[in-house]
Amino acid sequence: MVYFKIDSPAFYKQAQYVFVTLFAMAGLRWRELKSESTIPAESVIFFYGTNPPNVQPQTRLIFIGDGHFQQNLNFAMTHIKWFEPDKKYLPLAHQEKTFTLFGGQVPAPGNKLFSQTDTDEPIITQKDKKIYCRADLIATAFYILNLETENLVKTRDRYGRYHKKYSNIPEIYDHPVIDQYVTLFRSLLSVLAPDIESKSIWPNGHSFAVALSHDVDRLNTWTFRKAKRAALNGPGPAGWKGKFSRGFGVLKSVLQPERWRGNFSYIVELEKKFGTQSTFFFAVQHRLPRDPQFRFLSDHVKNSIIYLLQNGASVGLHGSLMTAFDKNDLDKERQILQNITNTVILGTRQHYLRFDALKTWPLYESCKFTYDSTAGFASETGYRCGTGFPFYPFNKSSNSAYHFLEIPLVLMDSIFLLEHKLYVKPENAWQIIKKHLEMTRQYNSCLAINWHNNNICPGDVTGNTQIYEKILQWTADHNGWICSLENLAKYWRKKTDEKYE
Repeated sequence: MVYFKIDSPAFYKQAQYVFVTLFAMAGLRWRELKSESTIPAESVIFFYGTNPPNVQPQTRLIFIGDGHFQQNLNFAMTHIKWFEPDKKYLPLAHQEKTFTLFGGQVPAPGNKLFSQTDTDEPIITQKDKKIYCRADLIATAFYILNLETENLVKTRDRYGRYHKKYSNIPEIYDHPVIDQYVTLFRSLLSVLAPDIESKSIWPNGHSFAVALSHDVDRLNTWTFRKAKRAALNGPGPAGWKGKFSRGFGVLKSVLQPERWRGNFSYIVELEKKFGTQSTFFFAVQHRLPRDPQFRFLSDHVKNSIIYLLQNGASVGLHGSLMTAFDKNDLDKERQILQNITNTVILGTRQHYLRFDALKTWPLYESCKFTYDSTAGFASETGYRCGTGFPFYPFNKSSNSAYHFLEIPLVLMDSIFLLEHKLYVKPENAWQIIKKHLEMTRQYNSCLAINWHNNNICPGDVTGNTQIYEKILQWTADHNGWICSLENLAKYWRKKTDEKYE
């Protein structure tokens, strides 16, 4: 059990939200202290405020300085290093990047645990049973989780989307900053209170999670542009023999009827080999030119949805472009899909990842969705919310958490495949993906991926199916929990219902 106390009246609700969110990610039992007179002996207290509290010598304290960040939103990138990098109780990498805000002239007595790389200035110190952190991790975590960094930027693309390149510090999205903070909390606890253990975060002893999903934008596997791309850029020899071989493979695939019908049975059987299922997001209306435009209400689509549900997969809404900013359209499309499934549609992801936190999150709350997985980048990999963990975003109107989960989207197949995005060969794509998998494992976190149904098929000459299989195999080989987005959402909601206030 850990306790937390907040001495920051102007930022109290936000700080409380951050502690509860990060403690859930760390697997820690917690209780909030309303008064310092109720501090239990030999307890561990996280204290957030301008000045450290006066506590008994035996009280174990982790003090985090309030930098009054909310009054002057100005991010600073800081490189930090461990003062004793060989210590086993500090599991993060030596001299790893992190992004912090400083709490001003906060006392930092004692021995250095962490210092700034370039100046060697102490960031976190320890004296007896007290740890002092000069970096305002709480406010920084709040603003990164809730996308305040991008709300300060007015630039958007023609679909109203935010991209990494619009930020003045785009590197902030290359690392799961929030997950680093969670691991830092665990590390500080291991220094100060090795008797306190965090609960297992993931079921059945798994050390991390990979959540699977597929956006159903089209049923046909092949288009002319995709066939050309496969022949020229697919795996294998680069010469004319390789191109001819891949072109012949495309021709054989095109002639198979299932390649025009969604590949649903193939995906189900592939995932069954790993004992798992996934979530399929179906579009149901075509309103704008870039919306999906297959026959949404055909018997084949309806039967495919029934087949998926019968085989343990889940179905969510892939809202058309208009629904990102219109509640009536979002409600209408959800109802169309519910009429097909005869079940409540719990989850959603916007087509083209068209999303604005200030406009779209309130719609999900109003429509009473259970989870969303839109908060990612359409053209790059990365941690838009600073984390791979599911979390409840903060509702500024009510000054409390929303009731739906955001499951940040970190990886999407089209980022690697399309000419106007990264457009890399499969072997290079795998190296990028493996890096994200390794970070997820390192921080005991979660990785949500979106692999479109039309990019998974037998005899694939693009390399996309093989990469998807490698993701599943790598996760299974490294003790990861492979699950659908919907099962992840259900698990996390049940887990975070355990409150210890």
